[in-house]
Amino acid sequence: MPEQLTYEALEQRVKELEASESKTHKILEALQQKEYLYDNLFKNMLHEVHVWKLVLDDFDKIKTWKLVDANPAALKSWNKSLSDVIGKTPDEMFPGSDATEQFMPVVEKIFTEGKPHIWESHFPDSNQFLHMVSIPLGEYFISTGLDITERRQAGKALRQKHEMLKCTEAIANIVADRKPLF
Repeated sequence: MPEQLTYEALEQRVKELEASESKTHKILEALQQKEYLYDNLFKNMLHEVHVWKLVLDDFDKIKTWKLVDANPAALKSWNKSLSDVIGKTPDEMFPGSDATEQFMPVVEKIFTEGKPHIWESHFPDSNQFLHMVSIPLGEYFISTGLDITERRQAGKALRQKHEMLKCTEAIANIVADRKPLF
């Protein structure tokens, strides 16, 4: 026959359960606060953030990856809505771009090495130069970064102006070294 608990023992057990519930409630509140903070960070970052899930073949080799989430900065850069791209592969998001083939070396590298990788690449479909960091997370990875097209164009223009200045200086030196004809 089961042992009968005394009133005091039951009262003590109720207090323990209430204390446990209070701890659980505080932990839940802390988790909700962190979720709120990270969600706001994700949504308000100026850098693009994309969360991808790997798609493996029968031999566990990376075949492609599908978009799990993207922040507003990424969606603006792509000129797409989240509902248009969620669950899609890069090639489905950007038909004809061969994006999977282009970015496969980066994805393979981060999963082979098991650590983040910083990279830059030109993406012809959007005519963007991208500066990105990709981070492996189990069967997922995150890529975050920004469009550096304007910076690249400014650098190219500066190099061209520098070359023109060098040519102008060379011409000026030739003219200065010339003897007058009269």
